[in-house]
Amino acid sequence: MPRYVGVNLNEMATIGYFGYKTDSREFKVFVASESNLKPSFHISTGKKNTKEYKCIAVLLKTFTVIEFPDTSLENRTRFPKKIFKLFRKFLDEIHIIHKVPNWVYLLREWNSEQIGSPEVWVDDTMPIPDVDDFQYAPKFGL
Repeated sequence: MPRYVGVNLNEMATIGYFGYKTDSREFKVFVASESNLKPSFHISTGKKNTKEYKCIAVLLKTFTVIEFPDTSLENRTRFPKKIFKLFRKFLDEIHIIHKVPNWVYLLREWNSEQIGSPEVWVDDTMPIPDVDDFQYAPKFGL
């Protein structure tokens, strides 16, 4: 009997967690299979489907927020700059399993999640964008 494997288009790869205290899991960084195929990642906080939940989709090359997936209108606000600094520190840390910086792991996982679309792959030696905070697309008015 043939075996069929279904693919969930919303599958994701968790890169890791960071927060205000060492080993906290307040913020989750992940890469999802994207229909728009813009090299990006997500950061979320809070429990999904609650009023505390907040998620941003961020472009890899510029750290520009392009979406607030599954986030209520009242939570579509800027992340404080302190969170960007914690996130930036997280990117330099060595991934506990893969033994490469979290930034490199994030880039590789983007490519892996887009396995059928090599035209959107990114070079895993791409440097971290030289910005001091998340940028927000003009459409958000933030």
